[in-house]
Amino acid sequence: MGEVVRMMKRGKFVGFYLRYYDAEGRRRMRASGETTHAAALLRLREIEGAEATTRRSGKAAVLKAVQPKAAPRTVAALCEAYLADSHLHVKDAAQYRKKSAYSLKPLLALLGHLQLTTLHRRDIEKARDVLSRRLKPNSVRAVLRPLSAAFSWAVREELIAASPMAKLRQPRRTASTQRLSEEEATALLAQTHGALHIAIALGLRLGLRRGEIFGLRWQDVDLRRARVTVSRSYQSSTKNGKPRTLPLSPTMLTALNAWRAQQPLGCVQICPMGPAAQRTLTTLLHEVTGRLFDRPWHTLRHTFASLFIESGGSILSLKDLLGHSSLEMSLLYSHIAPAAMAADMAKLKI
Repeated sequence: MGEVVRMMKRGKFVGFYLRYYDAEGRRRMRASGETTHAAALLRLREIEGAEATTRRSGKAAVLKAVQPKAAPRTVAALCEAYLADSHLHVKDAAQYRKKSAYSLKPLLALLGHLQLTTLHRRDIEKARDVLSRRLKPNSVRAVLRPLSAAFSWAVREELIAASPMAKLRQPRRTASTQRLSEEEATALLAQTHGALHIAIALGLRLGLRRGEIFGLRWQDVDLRRARVTVSRSYQSSTKNGKPRTLPLSPTMLTALNAWRAQQPLGCVQICPMGPAAQRTLTTLLHEVTGRLFDRPWHTLRHTFASLFIESGGSILSLKDLLGHSSLEMSLLYSHIAPAAMAADMAKLKI
């Protein structure tokens, strides 16, 4: 039996959703379009009746009451319909829609007008090649990702028979190798003070992501036990959705104690900085190193990981410190590990 679900978004009621099993036994969920629970329940019963008919006859039953909207005809219309879906699989649906819409813009400029019935993989390949001439490989992959998700969604919703992106070759992913030397990292810390100094120190000494740095609160820090719990990225959860507790080095602990004494009573955030202040790191890095960095805050995290491995730290420990969801992500730094491996091999007694 299905059920009517009262959906809330940021504490506000957004509508009644219907959960049910289709004729093939797959679990489904869709908006009811009704304003009352009774009407939504009636709609659910209509859907379940149609699915039961389909199971008995083996034919697809289509009810106008169940599918009130016409199927999208163009790539742009399909993407619009996909972004309007509930997106229960992501931690922040509104942010996901915003980022996906932004990523899709250059691709829809090339493909948005094409009819779904005549769209082929070669059309997407041509668009991919056009974008590859002016964007970096990782950026092209980021543009293609939400389009692939939209086509997969359309297949599940039976709007199209198969995804035209099946077996599409994507540009090879490139890992960022930009980092600071130990001397550059020390010089960077020496030229900063206040909230910016603490933010940079959290990146260099703990390897926190940008969102984790500016989502960190004083309640997350245990100065007595010298540890910090990373549980947020800005106002949402961490990237993999799991909190992690990290030890504070004596240097980081001293810096946080001194900074806490300077903060006014009632201050919640450790680094209360707006986007403009956060962008000053770009200029500061250029002044210290003479180089430009594509992702300044990620450079601090990459520097921490590189220096950690060079100092003899293990890949497994690095995985937990960085909050990677898989060891594969941490193996990016395995090329730095020969010296640490040599030290471990020296311990062998045979």
